[in-house]
Amino acid sequence: MTLFLRRHGRSLALFSFLFLLLLLLQSTSPSLDPSLTSLRGESYKQFGGALSRGTFSVSDSVISPNEKFHITAVADLDKRSKLGSSEWYSVLLPGVLSRSGGGGYEVQWGPARQVSTKHNEGGRGMELSELTVYDGRLLSFGDRTGIVFELIRDGGGGIKSVPRFILTEGDGETDKGMKVEWATVKDGNLYIGSFGKEFTNPAGE
Repeated sequence: MTLFLRRHGRSLALFSFLFLLLLLLQSTSPSLDPSLTSLRGESYKQFGGALSRGTFSVSDSVISPNEKFHITAVADLDKRSKLGSSEWYSVLLPGVLSRSGGGGYEVQWGPARQVSTKHNEGGRGMELSELTVYDGRLLSFGDRTGIVFELIRDGGGGIKSVPRFILTEGDGETDKGMKVEWATVKDGNLYIGSFGKEFTNPAGE
């Protein structure tokens, strides 16, 4: 035993030091919620990989309570959404909804904005079917790919689409994107739905 310590004393001392250092680091490190990521001293809930808070608010759309509102429509261009050989697009149409003196409403549309992606399924993509604000984020949904996009400003005055999630048909274990047709928010939860038909494969089963 004495001979062993003489030969390997330095190695044992180094190993012991490293082991104690590891224990010290573990004991002093704060426990982190895996759903949170630290960014500049603050914690943000991850949303499809996002490291920043959503900044979109429904209240910002109110110009005059009960009288005038900002609105936006989105277009599902179906097969016409293909733009070039490897890109697909949709159109956002902003406008102002105003209540007229007779109790009716009128809409003044602004210039259309184009938003695009390279994500597709079988040569189809960006067939957006809905716009919903959730968790401070403006979301839209591909009714061919099942992709949930967040629409954000690109810094140059335009809009870009960022894919956050992919929803699939059936039991969720298929390779077919969910045909999303609607989405809404209730009690802080986001609900996403289709058109009420059970998923069938190409053979109709």
